[in-house]
Amino acid sequence: MKNKGIVAVLILSLVASTGYGQSKLDKHRAQAKKELEKRIETFVKDFNAGNGEGFADIFSNRFYDAAQRQAVVKNVKGVHQYYEVHYELEIDTLIVDHHMAYDKGKIITTLTPKGAGEKITETNAYMEIWEKEADGKWRIVDAIKHKINKAPNATSDTTDVPKEWVKYLGDYYTGGTVFKILVSEDKKRLMIFLEGQLNHTLTESAKNVYSIDSAPGISVKFKEENGKIALLEFVQPTGTIIANRK
Repeated sequence: MKNKGIVAVLILSLVASTGYGQSKLDKHRAQAKKELEKRIETFVKDFNAGNGEGFADIFSNRFYDAAQRQAVVKNVKGVHQYYEVHYELEIDTLIVDHHMAYDKGKIITTLTPKGAGEKITETNAYMEIWEKEADGKWRIVDAIKHKINKAPNATSDTTDVPKEWVKYLGDYYTGGTVFKILVSEDKKRLMIFLEGQLNHTLTESAKNVYSIDSAPGISVKFKEENGKIALLEFVQPTGTIIANRK
């Protein structure tokens, strides 16, 4: 009987201990989830405010190296130079366990040109892996995303498109990059779409030359050979990219 009593005490002790440990774990997870939700809220605000440094800090050094991080900062500031930005997340799933976390959902980005041009909306499905790093901050260590609306507000349909535009429409290749020349859904504007980015409306500035409404100083020049467009030149202050037609 004495031994049975000791065993009973040990079992009760173990049950109590396990219950207490689970309670502590649940509290830890709840606290970690709150911290991560706050972190997500902050980086969304940073992007909408054009705070490139704050937005870039959400990514671990294992995700971006120093040069890539500088490019992210520059891109965020560049977008805000030409657009009013509204960036939001619709989180479907958020799971936090100890120092690791996982979330997925949708990213909806709306860009309203500060000058001429049409409002652009892009929707991406995304998934992210987070880790709480040594400095106590949650950062993204891995992520994937893909466009739900791959070429928003644009079409390749040539019905009712002005004849002088039809010759431009199609894909132009340079290395692994594809430039698509499309028309707006209302058939009133030419547009250029660069894979991985957004559509931009074009305005004719000379024969076979178009300026990009949302990016002053950048233009698209079409080169004609034997009555057909053979290539385009994407002219930027940093240099010219030549893309051959498919």
